[in-house]
Amino acid sequence: MQSRSVLGCFVGAPCGHHGNYTFYKAFKYNLHGNPKILSLGEFFFIKIWEDEEIISIGEAQLLWEDRTSGQILVSLRIYFLPENTPEGRCEEHGEVSTTSITPTPDSAWGVRGGQPLGR
Repeated sequence: MQSRSVLGCFVGAPCGHHGNYTFYKAFKYNLHGNPKILSLGEFFFIKIWEDEEIISIGEAQLLWEDRTSGQILVSLRIYFLPENTPEGRCEEHGEVSTTSITPTPDSAWGVRGGQPLGR
């Protein structure tokens, strides 16, 4: 188990390398004093904006470490209800419908401070 952050650490051996990046399959962290493990493909509730009550669903897509900076990084697919998007719910949305966004590691934007809400 490796650790470079007070927030958590990777679980298990690396599953791949590319350039300065080392990839992993799981990450261990504490939420309200309870140890949790986030694995690739796992879903969880997330509150992205601290000043909003909107709850979304996140899916872990990549877990990696930038060996140059020591940063622990996560790529998420985030699912929103259509009414929580700028366009809002439209006629083509069914009663149960979600919209997702999937930023890439090269995206110009990112989610900072998104807080997992537990499982």
